[in-house]
Order: sequence, then C-alpha cells, then structure tokens
Amino acid sequence: MNVKHVSGLEALIQQSLKPIVREIDEQGVYPVQFLKLLGKHGFFGSADDSPAKLLKPYLALLEEVSSVCVSTGFSLWCHLAGLTYMRCGNSTYIKERILPAMVRGNNLAGTGLSNPMKFYAGLEPLHLKARKTQEGYRIRGTLPFVSNLAPEHWFGVIAEHCGQRLVAVVPCWAQGLTMQEKADFMALNGTGTFCCKFNDTLLPAEWILSEDADQFVLRIRPYFLLTQAAVGLGLIKACIAGMETSLDKQNGVNHFVEIQPEQVRENYLQLRD
Repeated sequence: MNVKHVSGLEALIQQSLKPIVREIDEQGVYPVQFLKLLGKHGFFGSADDSPAKLLKPYLALLEEVSSVCVSTGFSLWCHLAGLTYMRCGNSTYIKERILPAMVRGNNLAGTGLSNPMKFYAGLEPLHLKARKTQEGYRIRGTLPFVSNLAPEHWFGVIAEHCGQRLVAVVPCWAQGLTMQEKADFMALNGTGTFCCKFNDTLLPAEWILSEDADQFVLRIRPYFLLTQAAVGLGLIKACIAGMETSLDKQNGVNHFVEIQPEQVRENYLQLRD
C-alpha cells in the first residue's frame, strides 16, 4: 500500500470511524457506512485482482483499521474474506454480477466459514447438509454466528452432500433463510453478527463456488488465517501506543514496570514481518 493510499485511509478513519467508536462499543452501532466508504475509495482492489496480489494491501488495511476499532477491523476482515471466496470460486455469475459491486463498496459480504474451518481442523461436525435438486441444492442447518451481515449482504457457506462438501455464497434475503441478531453479546457488538437458520434454502447453480469444498478450502485458508492475524496486530499496535502514553502518568511509576513498550514493540515488529 503506497504512502498516498495510507494517507487517504488515515483521513477516512479520522473522519468516519473515530467519531463513532464509542457508539460501536457501547451501543452496538454497525459501521456499515465506513466499510462501504473503504470500497468507494478503492481499498478493496478490483474484481480482476487475485488474492495473492491483494494480500499485503489487505494486511496493511486491516491492521490500520483494527488499531482504532477491533470490532470494525473484524467486520472488515469478514468482508475481505468473502471477496476472497468469490475471487477463488468457479461461478461466472458471482464474478461478473456480484463481486464488482462488492469491491466498489455498494454491498458487503460475511464469511460463514467459522464452522467449516473448525470441521476441517477436527474440532466439530459440519452444521449444514445439502441435497441435490433440479434447481441446484437445498440446504438445512444452523450457523450460530455469522458476522458482517445486513439484509442485502452475501456470505459464504459449506454444506455436506453424500459424503462430499460444496461451497457457495448466499444472500441474506434467500428464501428459507431466517436470521436472528446476536445483540448485547460479549465482544460482538457492532459487528452485524446473526444466527442463520437454513430451512431447505435453495442454492441455484450460479451461487455455487465449487462442488469440491475440500480443495477450495486448501486454497483460501492461508488468506483466511493471515488476514485475520492482521486484526490482532492492529490491537497490539494500539496497546503499545497506550503504554507509551501512560509512561509518565502517576509520577512516572510505569517506568519501573518490568516489560516496557520498547520490548513489546520489538516483538510486534518481528510478528509483523
């Protein structure tokens, strides 16, 4: 990310994110307009960009936003992960009709792959089941937590069918999908997080990204994990700044704390590299 781009990001954060951080934290305000502004200013790249090309810019973007508001950084990560799914999928419809609006900030995406990632790690069973129909697939099951959602948004899902798994993206307005917001839930306020229940929800062929989700996950998982780590780096960066601000308070007593900001910064820079 070049210097001019970072400067533009700082201005957007100062004008459109910092003034509402307390409302996000205390009132659960979802910063959808700020997220859309990032797209309108070109921070999501283009529909033709590859995930590999966008990895470093996305890491820088996530770290800067998360250093001001981790909830917003997490929501942003959800959107960027959703864009990665769409870029890596086989659906021409999604790439040509849905993805361009996503990168311009006209619409946003969630992930929906928390449960599948735990499934592939051997931690829990897959929650969604699919059955083949003439129209595509119909899925049943519940995803307890899907973030960065609103009525017009899309998100990724993985469902099991006859011992195999498929991956698709679904709009929040899909028939047979009911959503219940997780309000006043620890650390999730302001992230647009919902419980999503599927009752024979139709996935037409054009929403299917791949009928081989196992191979698809191998491709997208490095981006999924690396970009999520940038949210943590943003929090560490903010904590270091807080430590430095507190050094001279209370007659400078914090100068005698065993671990000083310089040590934390050194570890942070090593992790960042």
